[in-house]
Amino acid sequence: MFKKILMVCTLLIMTTLAVAQEVVPEDLLNIDQYQKNQDKPYQGGAFVHIDLPKQRPSEPVFNPIPLLPTGNYIIKTPFGQKTEAAFVAHTTDFYSIIQVLNDTDVMMQQTIQFVNTKGQANFIRTFDLPANVHMTLLKAKRDNKTIDTMRVWEEGQQWTVKDTAILSSGIYSYTLSYLIKGAIQSQENTHRLRISLTGPDWALPTERFSAIVLLPKKSSVKSHTLLFGSNNIQIEDSFTSQTDDKGIMYRLTRPLPAYADVKVDMVLDKNIYTVSFTEWLSRHFNHLLFFLCLGVLLVYTLLTYWYLVRHKNKHLPVKELKYYSYVSLRFIAGNLSNRFLQALSVYLTQTKKKHKTILFLMAHPTFIKPFVFMNVMRKYMGTMLLIIALTVFQAYNTGFSLTLAEMITLIITAFILNIGLYKTAEKKYVRIKLTQLTKILFETDITFGASVSSLKALYVRFYPYALIMNKEDEWTQLMKKHKVDVSDYHFNQEQA
Repeated sequence: MFKKILMVCTLLIMTTLAVAQEVVPEDLLNIDQYQKNQDKPYQGGAFVHIDLPKQRPSEPVFNPIPLLPTGNYIIKTPFGQKTEAAFVAHTTDFYSIIQVLNDTDVMMQQTIQFVNTKGQANFIRTFDLPANVHMTLLKAKRDNKTIDTMRVWEEGQQWTVKDTAILSSGIYSYTLSYLIKGAIQSQENTHRLRISLTGPDWALPTERFSAIVLLPKKSSVKSHTLLFGSNNIQIEDSFTSQTDDKGIMYRLTRPLPAYADVKVDMVLDKNIYTVSFTEWLSRHFNHLLFFLCLGVLLVYTLLTYWYLVRHKNKHLPVKELKYYSYVSLRFIAGNLSNRFLQALSVYLTQTKKKHKTILFLMAHPTFIKPFVFMNVMRKYMGTMLLIIALTVFQAYNTGFSLTLAEMITLIITAFILNIGLYKTAEKKYVRIKLTQLTKILFETDITFGASVSSLKALYVRFYPYALIMNKEDEWTQLMKKHKVDVSDYHFNQEQA
């Protein structure tokens, strides 16, 4: 009776364990479960048979040689276990982690450990990429140390990675990280990920091969498999796969020959790209900065327009007008003539002020309009360019750089906003200030509490503004009316 009860309990326990193993998925990243087959040195054996219709005549045939007692070396696998490696030209481990991002891009990290029995060799990887797919090498390590000897060539749809350092005989481990843009192709109601892991030109057979595909949360995989060779055949009994809530892991059960070109082929549900607002915000941060900068430029323009149109300061407006050149003020006031430029040049000469710009404009009058515009709008243009520069700096600082088209668009937009501001508000603002200055000069008792010397200084100080408003004669007569002798100044006489 006791034996029967013990047998029933044993059966119940075994059944429970079997069900538990089926229900509870194993963690793909738990390396302890891959201890199996990680401690056996490669001694040749049956490969996964792959028909290669594009077999190159010059391809070497791999024939495992008998091992000598001293021909094994202690190594570590990508999972960290210690094992032995035969000193035969082959790949001990080929391990890939493919992370599907929440867009059509893929991050891939590969660890390739191989035995080089030839001196003076290079490490080379080659990929054939579909159209509209671009690969970028993010990081390269050799024997767990970052290297700067890795070079990348892209010719058409072929992408080559080569370590220019010369490798002597020995065992090497490379870890390469890639960003593959556009790796996932959209179909009617699904997305297909087909990505080559070994590439078509990996010339060494592989002892242990495994790959992990990490998927976004709530992703639905409709089908998945490994494909071999250039004709993309399926060999179901050559690998095992297992899934959990993170993704799928593949492991070959037999060694892999050279030029195998192993690919992951996976069909994903369309809703894999349903992203949250936070994820969308992070992904499009550079575009948000672009639109934010546009908004700031528009708000700045509107506030400037409101200030210029609504500004009602009745005080002496010289403080506002001193930021403009005399030529710009006369151009906005109207009747900018060569006579005015000559008179202004004489005035500046007698007051010992620089006037190279005026002489240049007299010689090249076609530059007057752009000169006036830039002189009048330089403060606004400078502020807008500073806003754009800060946006570009913030974009690069956060790693979301603006595109060249976006930066050009911002600069063109700033220029257009300045033109609109100049024509609708700035010219009107200048005319109002000149009108206020005219009333103050000719309708105010300027002699109140002022000495003759002060009036002479006042005459010289404001003569350019009288000239701008075409009232230089009235300004001179006003001084004479107050018995101020301005005969020492010959502005009017010399300009005539």
